[in-house]
Amino acid sequence: MHGIMAIVYGAAVAYLVPVLRVWWTGPSGLVIASPANSIVLSWTLTVMAAGVLLSGVRDLCAAVGVPGSAWPWARR
Repeated sequence: MHGIMAIVYGAAVAYLVPVLRVWWTGPSGLVIASPANSIVLSWTLTVMAAGVLLSGVRDLCAAVGVPGSAWPWARR
């Protein structure tokens, strides 16, 4: 397994070195670039974030002991 990992790592480095050479000779600095994302992706990530927030609130309520918040797990 370690031999395969070494071969994969060597291949990744072999592909990375020429890119690093081009980056090294390029100009340095920061530029403002607008990300190319779609409205569907934005809404999907917003809904997923709301789900994570609700899950965290539910976990907090279960930890504090709010009645009914431990569903579907029964409190002992």
